[in-house]
Amino acid sequence: MAKKKLTIEEFLPLYLKAAEDGLTKEEFAEQVGLKPNTVYQRAYELRRDVDPSIPLLATRGRVPMQDRAAAILEEYRSGKSEPAPKKEALKKSEPVVQATEEDDAEAELSKIFG
Repeated sequence: MAKKKLTIEEFLPLYLKAAEDGLTKEEFAEQVGLKPNTVYQRAYELRRDVDPSIPLLATRGRVPMQDRAAAILEEYRSGKSEPAPKKEALKKSEPVVQATEEDDAEAELSKIFG
């Protein structure tokens, strides 16, 4: 099966329409016969080289990292959230206990013998 090739004149209008219609990257890729990673790569390059306002399509079942980061920043800036504690504070207040192989073996034996 030959790979489907879309020229920029074909790809970009279809991509923008998909973004407008709220399609995911996977739905659009299936619609045009490309792999989802190919769709992402082409959109990424267009955003980088041509116009950063070109939207990225959402990923099926996942919220894009940019959207999650924007929500965190908005919550933080509105005063609803406290900043995350520094690593040093975590180390002092929360002791870290590492399981050993003996602990794992003992837990397995406990499951078997009750």
